[in-house]
Amino acid sequence: MALSIEAKLHALRIIKDEGQKNCVTPERLIEGKSDAVLTENGDGAVFASGQDKVKGTKDEIYDFWGFLSTHTPPYIRPVPQNNPACYEFTSAGKKYYEQLESQGVEPLDVPLDSVIFNEKLLAKVTPAFESGNYDTAIRDACVLLEEAIRDKAGLEETVSGQKLVVDALHHDKGVLTFPECKKAGEAEGVFFLYSGVMGFARNISAHHTNRLNGQLTALQIVIHIDFLLRLFDTAQSR
Repeated sequence: MALSIEAKLHALRIIKDEGQKNCVTPERLIEGKSDAVLTENGDGAVFASGQDKVKGTKDEIYDFWGFLSTHTPPYIRPVPQNNPACYEFTSAGKKYYEQLESQGVEPLDVPLDSVIFNEKLLAKVTPAFESGNYDTAIRDACVLLEEAIRDKAGLEETVSGQKLVVDALHHDKGVLTFPECKKAGEAEGVFFLYSGVMGFARNISAHHTNRLNGQLTALQIVIHIDFLLRLFDTAQSR
């Protein structure tokens, strides 16, 4: 699991506000800080520890800290001429924080059009990526792949999922073949490429939310579907 967007923003605000004044470390995010709090009867204030902690497990916070410090370019750096444990934003880190705060979703490290080359697929998934609905991006990409297979194979609208791939692309009985496949094992392998996507990505994203809901997971699956669409352009009738 990873920190929620709210927890990440909380951690980033602490780095922004305290980075140049105090030592900000992963432990500060995990353990909180000592701060003055009013007593229950309102007579005065006492110092209490554990205030303003980031909501998340220790491992999640350490993982997020590692992401910030090792990203290329880094999002945080040691404060110059200060305790090495004190960190502050880099210019890239400030931009990351501002994008996360304004958009409410993780900004992409790369433009989608630099890694997704099918124009229909790019148009289909871009709104979902921009809104942070990553399971929707996977589902939309799988639907586009289904439509491409169904149209070229000439199959009915009611045929979908695994049955669609079997009827269209099965290495022994499918109506389509790939000219790249010269041997039986190659034809079987390409069939399982498409069958695997339908059985895994399509079925999970169609019937469940948040099981495939990370940005990187969604991007890698959609890039794989982009490849399958490009390869499918070469498919021909048996």
